[in-house]
Amino acid sequence: MVTRWFNIMFDWRLQKFNRRRQRGYNYSQACFDASSCLHSDQEIYFGNATMIYRRCQLSLLPLLASLLFVSVLSAQQQQEKEQKPAVEKKIFSGPQAGEKLPPLTAQAVFGEQQGKDLDLVKAAGEKPILVVFVHQLTRPSVGLNRVLINFTVQRKEDVYGATVFLTGDVTAMQARLVRAKTALVTGQPVLISTDGLEGPGAYGLNRNVTMTVIFAKGGKVVSNFAIVDPSVQADTPRILGTVLGAIGGKMPTLAQLGASRYRGNTENPQQINVRPILAPVINKQATAEQVEEAARKAEEFFAKNPAAQNQIGRLARRIIDGGMLGNYGTTRAQEYLQKWAKQYPEPKKPESRPKRPPQPDSKPPR
Repeated sequence: MVTRWFNIMFDWRLQKFNRRRQRGYNYSQACFDASSCLHSDQEIYFGNATMIYRRCQLSLLPLLASLLFVSVLSAQQQQEKEQKPAVEKKIFSGPQAGEKLPPLTAQAVFGEQQGKDLDLVKAAGEKPILVVFVHQLTRPSVGLNRVLINFTVQRKEDVYGATVFLTGDVTAMQARLVRAKTALVTGQPVLISTDGLEGPGAYGLNRNVTMTVIFAKGGKVVSNFAIVDPSVQADTPRILGTVLGAIGGKMPTLAQLGASRYRGNTENPQQINVRPILAPVINKQATAEQVEEAARKAEEFFAKNPAAQNQIGRLARRIIDGGMLGNYGTTRAQEYLQKWAKQYPEPKKPESRPKRPPQPDSKPPR
């Protein structure tokens, strides 16, 4: 038996104690005191009360067992917490499902309404409306927007569609859209918001996402999709699924929606798709540590794949030369893109064979 002697203070003895005036006393209070200056049964006067010191023998074994149990339980809870998968944080942008669709006015880029403000909610009338907000003009965002707006063109009698680009420089964006007109679907309105990168204040859009797709019916939002990394294959079915749930019909194939031209050159074995490798690097939500780790893995992959070096160098130069570097990732990610653009230059084309000198005419003169 593990034992130890303790001096214990207890047994408050009241002397003219007034409960109303002396509420600070605790009748059942007991505290340990290791002092050996006091002998057993010695009375100590404290204000209107008296304490008596008594010595008794206590066992530490139950106390040690309790501490051991608590430590084991705490370790198990910590282990379960570490093993529990982290819950993915939902990203919000714009009015959510069930909320009222605010008025939306933007400046038309093409067609008869070019340069004029268009009220999209009013133009949709009684039809459901699918609005695609493009926060960052990139090839993936243009590809997904093309597929979605093509759907609204094919189902023009059932749904109204529109594309709204967000920018801090309306004039520069107009010039870019004119150059990219062949990649856009102009069968539905293409507009630019004049409210800056944040877009219309009533919409509460998130400038850190690449696209925000809102579908509304009867003046209320049915679905909202805040997209960071647009993907035609992944995002098209889930967006159009909510639209078809409201207007009916069968899900079209991606080829029917004009997505075939964005599949890439899969027949060339030298062509490597570096976008899945690049995506973690240029993720705007990534921390500095995550960017460094993703860039390290990417460079390890590039070191083993000369074709990937050509691809990432060409892609990085296209982004920089197009003035779109600020749309890709954090500042550190943009530094890596600049680094790869210089580190992996365009491969030199093999020199053509020298022209053969003209051969003398072998035919004898007549």
